[in-house]
Amino acid sequence: MAGIPVIDLQLAAAAPEEAARLRDAAQRLGCFRVAGHGVPRVLQDDMKAAVPRPLRPPETPSAATADVISGSGYVAPSATNPLYEAFGLYDAASPADVDAFCASLHAPPHIRETIRRYAEKTHGLIVDVAAKLAAGLGLEEPEADRMFQDWPCQFRINRYNYTPDTVGETGVQVHTDSGFLTVLQEDDRVGGLEVADLDTGEFAPVDPVPGTFLVNLGDVATAWSNGALHNVRHRVQCVAAVPRVSIALFLLAPKDDVTHGEAPWKGVWISPNPHTKQEQHDARRRGGTHAAHQGMIVSSEDARGCDIHAHNDHSPNNGSTATDLCKQPHDAHKQGIYNIYRGAKQGWDEDDEEPLSRRKISVREKVDDILFELELHSLLKRLEAASPGSGKAIVEEALRSKGKKSDATEKASAAA
Repeated sequence: MAGIPVIDLQLAAAAPEEAARLRDAAQRLGCFRVAGHGVPRVLQDDMKAAVPRPLRPPETPSAATADVISGSGYVAPSATNPLYEAFGLYDAASPADVDAFCASLHAPPHIRETIRRYAEKTHGLIVDVAAKLAAGLGLEEPEADRMFQDWPCQFRINRYNYTPDTVGETGVQVHTDSGFLTVLQEDDRVGGLEVADLDTGEFAPVDPVPGTFLVNLGDVATAWSNGALHNVRHRVQCVAAVPRVSIALFLLAPKDDVTHGEAPWKGVWISPNPHTKQEQHDARRRGGTHAAHQGMIVSSEDARGCDIHAHNDHSPNNGSTATDLCKQPHDAHKQGIYNIYRGAKQGWDEDDEEPLSRRKISVREKVDDILFELELHSLLKRLEAASPGSGKAIVEEALRSKGKKSDATEKASAAA
């Protein structure tokens, strides 16, 4: 695949040609680098120097791993990703979250100030990138500028514990990010990040470029844009026998409120076949409005009412609120993405035309990944509430494709 483009954000604000390059990279590749981003190089270096070694915070394991809000606390190596650990906080835009994060590290005052400044600057960067993407899809600039200010922005320090014995192994498995977009400060010393080509599916290395940030688009971006933005598949490989450290911000999805506005592609459609090319064409031709709620595709016949519908028109739950389907706000963007891909799967099964999702990633693969990320018991109860009789079959299909068995579906089915 061609090299990852470098977009000058300052130039993109004034030059239509650079803005067009940004839009093309987001739609064609799903990833790009940004320069002219307003984060001083000295601050980037200071933040890297502030990364604790070891990464595990000094509290007891139970306190360190307490995950009251998803994305906060320490993430230990796992059976899936044994070389990877992380430590982070839920919302980099929240001074209270940042202060709690610094306190958990027992960081001295100068380190706390570095982390606070870095969180402030990089949050401004990620909101700026999201706003430019929205403007490139047709939203008016004043609305695009303020739309993403209150979206949670997870901050995470990633550490890959490589040794001579792990060279050639996988640091993090193939995945797409579940949020809207990710801004990554890479390790200048060692690469290993690889992204998948949209056409061939082959992975190509992404070498670090000092002073820049790498931007990856996630699942919420694809859903929010009606398929216009590409959620890039990527992985991390061990290419050298030295530890690799990266610092990431994840712009997740809206909180509990509903975001109103003109849809970037003039219309969010709702039907049993939501991702077919013909429906995309018809939705754009008709025009319309949209509301984005926790990454869920919603009905938009009346923007003032903004009824939120399940992806299946035949579901008796149409018109329910997103919180009826998912009570935990920090899980809602994951639940919304599951609903989106459930609708894409239905469109694939019932329509002969190729759905947009086939260009990105197998819907079955996406359903599998998300099902196993969430608690099956809780998820199935919500599925059955939304569409009685369908949830168990969906979960069991995913379990079979994984080659695993669990009694969670039976328990959840009985509870539902």
